[in-house]
Amino acid sequence: MKNNKIPTVLHLADASSVETLTLLNHMAALGWRVHLISHHAPAAKFKIDPNVTIHRLWISPAYPLTYAAFLMAAPMIMSIKPDIIHAHYLTTFGIMAAVHRRFLRFKPMVLTTSGRDVLVDARSGMTRWSAEHALKMFEKITGGKDDIVKALRQMEAPEDRIEQIDWANGKQATAAAQLNTLYIELIKRRQ
Repeated sequence: MKNNKIPTVLHLADASSVETLTLLNHMAALGWRVHLISHHAPAAKFKIDPNVTIHRLWISPAYPLTYAAFLMAAPMIMSIKPDIIHAHYLTTFGIMAAVHRRFLRFKPMVLTTSGRDVLVDARSGMTRWSAEHALKMFEKITGGKDDIVKALRQMEAPEDRIEQIDWANGKQATAAAQLNTLYIELIKRRQ
């Protein structure tokens, strides 16, 4: 990281997910300044690390509102000035992040797929077409299970960009350590 500044990661994800918030708390504990843009309110009664800032997106990034969500999120993203963007869920925040990259040329970006987004939601139509194109915009694409990785391959995700990182069901600390290494590697490549 340049000038010994605290690195900033921006997650585009569901703030109502305890698993997501736990992962973000672990990232903050590893020394990251963490921002989260979400269209959901944070999980009730969950203690969020002071180095995690949540920004509310008032519309869903799901198709057909993807471009409206992008227009609402772009000023937030630009004011945060992240070193890396990490989108969760291919068919919502993943496509929105790809639109951001297409128009604003941001690099590097990571995508985490969770299952339903690649196994069900991206099966056909405009969502599948958008998802397949979005996959090519990310430097790294993570999935936690073998069936998710297989579905990514079937959608022609670039093979050399796929990483298997599982952070469900209490594995967030291990996943945060893996992501920490991945983020640092991607940021160094950009410098």
